[in-house]
Amino acid sequence: MPSYKLLCLENPLLDIQAEGEDLLTKYNLKPNDAILAEDQHKGIYADLLSRNAVLLAGGAAQNTARGAQYLLPSSSVLYLGCVGTDDAAKTLDDACTKAGLATEYLRTPDHPTGRCGVVISGHNRSMCTDLGAANHYNIEHLQSPKIWAHAEAAELFYVGGYHLTVSPEAALALGAEAAKRNVPFVFGMGAPFIAYAFQDALDKVWEYTDYTFGNETEATAWAEVHGLETKTTSADDIKAIAKAMALYSKKNEKRARTCVITQGTEPTVVAVADGKGGVEVKEFPVHVIAKSEIVDTTGAGDAFAGGFLAGLVEGKGLDVCVDMGMWLAAKGLRELGPRYVRFLVYRCVVVLWCCDVLYGNLARRARHPIRKRQSKHKETNPKHVKLDSLLSLFSAQENKAYILTTQLTHNFQLPLPKTILPTHFLLHLSSDLNCLQHPCPSTLLRPRFHPQTKKGYLHFQGVPARP
Repeated sequence: MPSYKLLCLENPLLDIQAEGEDLLTKYNLKPNDAILAEDQHKGIYADLLSRNAVLLAGGAAQNTARGAQYLLPSSSVLYLGCVGTDDAAKTLDDACTKAGLATEYLRTPDHPTGRCGVVISGHNRSMCTDLGAANHYNIEHLQSPKIWAHAEAAELFYVGGYHLTVSPEAALALGAEAAKRNVPFVFGMGAPFIAYAFQDALDKVWEYTDYTFGNETEATAWAEVHGLETKTTSADDIKAIAKAMALYSKKNEKRARTCVITQGTEPTVVAVADGKGGVEVKEFPVHVIAKSEIVDTTGAGDAFAGGFLAGLVEGKGLDVCVDMGMWLAAKGLRELGPRYVRFLVYRCVVVLWCCDVLYGNLARRARHPIRKRQSKHKETNPKHVKLDSLLSLFSAQENKAYILTTQLTHNFQLPLPKTILPTHFLLHLSSDLNCLQHPCPSTLLRPRFHPQTKKGYLHFQGVPARP
């Protein structure tokens, strides 16, 4: 039986996403909202499917699980939830298989698979959810011998807040297991109504949490139900709320709690308790994205959690975990839904291969140093990599974001003829490659133009070796 490092639990939904501003009027929806489907909304799913909709393995925690798996080696993440036995469940299975996400669903013939219709209008999205089978998960499935064996082997647990509406007992069971073995238990708040309508379950689960995720509105909802005077979204209040969240009573005192509050384009606030009554609050500026690059905001918070969790699984420090979360969230914003598309690497490989075909001496040139002035610092001297080695790096792991940080730990330059690859093309190519290289700095790869040889090349700046 495979062993998965990260186990996630929540409500699986088949996300059906398409553009359709006219559907807002037809189904009386707001441009940027989330509701549960009523009888009048049942036709929206067929309407979206008729518009070449994108189908994703959705639900907040399933988005997060896909995101974490995207950054981790294969068979790192297992996701649990309840689905039906219908065609939608088969589509969900196919979507998870395509994403490389392992699932162990409870399957019920009594209820249809949950669906979430996402209507995209500009930068807004309106979500209409029919929970269906997702609303019928039970602790008996979790505690069955096969599933519980996965829980006993997991090194990290993640539960999405929406699951408190379904089976808080299952969430508490995972929290207790995490505390028993002293492994991290992570919780995502999900939505403000969780704090208002399910406070008792939320408080019980919170006592087991080692890391929590929430946005500013979810944080202020938590503050309000817990009687905090600081319950606005002002910068000072958010920091005070983060402190209170971090200091809330805890079952496993061997681990201090870390609370993360995202604020859209404002800095992410992180409160880190020290286990002795003290709390350190840090702020992390978000990765800046031009408004013109934003395609869809659906699941940006889920993607952030996925990147952060991937960092935790790999034993990264807090700063790197936050940066990985922001990187994956930024990637999701550039796509229709958090798809975590993998096509960029193949375009890069094809481009480099074409260069090799057009210029037979390119591979030879890439094997030999380009003469340049020696640097004072030995670690910044260029190191050249064979073109075929570069291609194998890209193709070996299907553009895993950390490929270059794992294997290319020195500078090197890949010369490219400027006459064939103009500067604007090099910019596009380097932008694509930079998307694959987290957690490298954004300055990792840049197109350069040699003033003497008049040749263009891509310069990969040195990055630290992974521990």
